[in-house]
Amino acid sequence: MAHGGPDYDVTAGVRTTYRWADLDELAARLGSPVVFDRRGDVILIDSFEDGWGRWTPNIAGAGGSIQLSRARSRSGAYSLRLVAPPVVMGLARVYTYLDYPVLGAFGLESSWVPGLTMESLYMRLYVETTTVTYQIGVRFTPGSGNIDLWIPPGVWTTVYHQAAGGWGVPVFRTWKVVANPVSGHYVRLLYGSIVIDASPYAIAVAGGLPLPTAEIDIGFYCNSPTPCNSYLDDVILTQNEPT
Repeated sequence: MAHGGPDYDVTAGVRTTYRWADLDELAARLGSPVVFDRRGDVILIDSFEDGWGRWTPNIAGAGGSIQLSRARSRSGAYSLRLVAPPVVMGLARVYTYLDYPVLGAFGLESSWVPGLTMESLYMRLYVETTTVTYQIGVRFTPGSGNIDLWIPPGVWTTVYHQAAGGWGVPVFRTWKVVANPVSGHYVRLLYGSIVIDASPYAIAVAGGLPLPTAEIDIGFYCNSPTPCNSYLDDVILTQNEPT
């Protein structure tokens, strides 16, 4: 069997999978959460149907919580409900570590129900070598409608403005950021039906760690006199993304 082509493109070679035809469509029809963007090969997929034991919670401030919920879901029966404390920049986040992946173009995707009082939500992927940590990050601020990327020297820069409004509607909004540490640049950013060319933007870097690894960090900030709550579902990490 030929080594290479992902099932949406039988001409492009990849390093970690072998060629099969049309498996992405079969998986989608069988109920896979991978329906928003089928490019890339899945390293991690979590729809919280088996709980959220792989994730570590972190809450900054009093009055927040993180728990499994059946009130909302994008796929399956469950999502993760995050409640950020009612303080200035109160934070509710979850993070998890993975073994060091084959370096290449990665895609990080998640789905949210944005809350009315949410200050901003973000997702980050840290790819950590012994010499350098690649910091891939995207942020959305409902109040302004700005979508930002994390770029050198470690700052947010706005790459798209989405018309504000409608965030109280209980609909999951899906986004995905693709970046390639090998080239040192982002590739593209997807937000719903919007596709943004992110290739002009460099990936932020920091010092490395003794043990090469990867980390996914997802959360949101509150800036309200009352607790802010939101729902998170279908976290997907891919590699071998087309560039």
